[in-house]
Amino acid sequence: MSKVVVVVTDHDDPKHGEITVLADPTNAEHHIETLLEAGFEPERIRAFTGVENEVRISYRPVVTLDNDNPGGLAMADGEFAPTKPNSEEDSSEADPEG
Repeated sequence: MSKVVVVVTDHDDPKHGEITVLADPTNAEHHIETLLEAGFEPERIRAFTGVENEVRISYRPVVTLDNDNPGGLAMADGEFAPTKPNSEEDSSEADPEG
């Protein structure tokens, strides 16, 4: 079901104002009538209809080069991630007797 968004802009800055979300056009009409009776200028009142959209948010890693750790990267969360594995350490882990 479409909702109605009523915006009353500020006197000083029409990019700012008060927003009211109403369930249906009848409620919006009554709300606008109340605003007019309270003395708000009609040119300050706007009404919009529509349906709410789902917002999908995804994050991507932020990488910075770590000058204090040559050969590695510093991730945004502060963890160190090597750019390439150390072959000596990897071979000793692969062969427990080596």
